[in-house]
This record gives sequence, structure tokens and C-alpha cells, in this order.
Amino acid sequence: MTFQDRIDRWLDYKAGGGDYADLFTKSGMGDFFAAYRVSAQDLAALKGLSKAGKVNRMILHMGIDESNKLSPFLQYGDSVEGDAMLLELDTQEGLPTLPGTAPGKTSNHLHITQKQADEMIKGLWGKDLNKAVLTKKSKELVRKYSFRADLNDQELLGELPISSRVHFWFGIYSAEELSNPPSGVGQVADFPVLNALLTLFHEVKEGTDDCSYDYSVPCPPTC
Repeated sequence: MTFQDRIDRWLDYKAGGGDYADLFTKSGMGDFFAAYRVSAQDLAALKGLSKAGKVNRMILHMGIDESNKLSPFLQYGDSVEGDAMLLELDTQEGLPTLPGTAPGKTSNHLHITQKQADEMIKGLWGKDLNKAVLTKKSKELVRKYSFRADLNDQELLGELPISSRVHFWFGIYSAEELSNPPSGVGQVADFPVLNALLTLFHEVKEGTDDCSYDYSVPCPPTC
């Protein structure tokens, strides 16, 4: 199954009688949606590609597989088919905590706090997902989410320890996070309710951890 096939199935899902709410899974405790992670093998490959200057974007595409399961994937280069990797479902009961006190290097690259990310993820539960996947004004189905260019930084990605965990979550946008959107991002009022968030977590040294969070820019309306 090609990556484009997954995209097409996402776009055609509603027309085929599907309910988008069925695609988003609660965790075992029922408090959080499941997370999707970059596998350890793919993270190692991504680090190598970054060092070689072959990572020029970070886009989470929405997709559905042949079993009608949500199948988001990550595009890191120019080609949807040639520069992309599937994400693994990883049920989590909550966001990673930050027990250490030392400031983390990656924290300067990302936008939001753990508390904000936690609230955004929890806020999605109870929403009408068939409406949440549509832009508010134009009622277009969201197709993908782009993250800040800073995440493509070769030093940042290349120096992430192999023990790092890279997760993508689904949550809601909020006025607080979008009060100062990234430069060049417009049409915020038309953003869909559904938001994709990224967490980067790794152990810096014994007893000190580094965890960072970011929200994304949806397409549509910002494509």
C-alpha cells in the first residue's frame, strides 16, 4: 500500500460511510488518545539523514490503512513516497514527565509547555471528531500538519540520543497557543479543532530528563 493510497483513503473515508470518531482510540485508562511514535530503527535512520542534509521538512500526513485503521505517517523530504516513514501506535496513559531540573537543549526550539500540551490532548475527548477534522470556516478536511522548520535543524535532530522518544499526539488548538502564531502563518481563525502535537523526550544524564512539546500548522487552510 502506497503512502498516497493512505492519504486517499483518509480523504474518501466519510464519503464511504466512515465515522472519523472511530479512527481515534482512547488509551487503556480512557483519559488520552493513543500516541504515534517514530520507531527506534526509523529514528536512527532519520538521524543519519539529518546529518546528511536530507531532512528539509517535518510533515505529519493523515492516512488510513487497508484495515480502516488510522495510519498517520511522517514526511521528512521532498517526496511523499520516497521520503516518508510509517508511525507506530503507542498507547500512552499520559505525557512524559520532566523530573529533572536542568534546562534541555531542545526546549528552545519548541513552542508550548507540558501543561499546555497535556490540556490540549485532554481537550479533544468529547469533541465531535467528524466536525473537528474540518476547517472551521471553509469546512475542508484537514490532510496534514507541518511542524516548525527548527525541527529540521541538523544539530538538533542529529544529536538526539538514540534512546530518545519521538511521539505525535492529537489534541485541540487553543487561543493561548495561537495568540502569537509563527511568522507567516495566517488563517488561524479557520484552523480545524483537531491539532497534531509533537513531543521529544530523552534522558540527558542520570536523574535529568529533557522533554519538549510543539503544536503544528494544519493544511488546509495553511498549505
